[in-house]
Amino acid sequence: MTVPLDTVNDIRSMDAAGRSRSEIARVLHVSRNTVAKYADMEDMSPVAPMPQRRGRPALEGNEEWIAGVLEADLGAPRKQRHTARRIYYRLVAERGYGGSYSTVQRFVRELRLARAAAGGEGYLELEWAPGTCQVDFGNFRAAVGGRALDLKLLVATLPHSNDRQCVALMSQRSECLCAGLLEIFRRWGRAPAAMVLDNATEAGRMVRGEVTESRLFSQFRAHYRFESRYCNPYSGNEKGSVENAVGFLRRNLLVVSATVKTTILTNAQQPIMPTQSRHL
Repeated sequence: MTVPLDTVNDIRSMDAAGRSRSEIARVLHVSRNTVAKYADMEDMSPVAPMPQRRGRPALEGNEEWIAGVLEADLGAPRKQRHTARRIYYRLVAERGYGGSYSTVQRFVRELRLARAAAGGEGYLELEWAPGTCQVDFGNFRAAVGGRALDLKLLVATLPHSNDRQCVALMSQRSECLCAGLLEIFRRWGRAPAAMVLDNATEAGRMVRGEVTESRLFSQFRAHYRFESRYCNPYSGNEKGSVENAVGFLRRNLLVVSATVKTTILTNAQQPIMPTQSRHL
């Protein structure tokens, strides 16, 4: 039986006044065990209710199969990856699974959270060392010689000093990328020590932790002796400095308000590599 709070307060007050516990029990019509329980209680704070975690029903031995499906998804485009519901439908159709969708959904969610934590995806790099450069492309339309052309804006930033440079290019091909970077290096007067690029550029890409670079960009990088790093797939937020710069430059330089003269580098302009290079 639950003892009313008023009775509890009376027990503790009478005990503090020095009255015997047998007398307290007789006056308040409670047992001496009840008196001892509340008189000796040091902490009267209520205990917060703890949610009880329900045991997860067995996935009928399909845990490794689900983990394999999610592992294979890492190399697929984001919009072509399995959802928890799609995995559930495949389990039912291909493996005769008889459990519920919620069971599969919880397992997939826990597996993805564990993988994100193990892969260090829970934080972003906020401090950038001097000489580290971020590179990205943006799309824009411009009138060139009376024709409307869809062009590419190559943007490079130095997050440590917040310097921003951009070059208009005809495409994102390796030849244009190297020519645009060369123009930016000339403006800076030296090459960066490290460069962070998008995963899907013509410079290279990272799939399941392995980086494959184009031959031209590898030669360009070897000449200037800078390191290259590639963001995780669909994780542009890992290079937020240049992502913000692309939007800023597109809104402030590429919105038609006056005649703007710009140099557009074409595929025919191959990057010229000087014999010496200096790092930022």
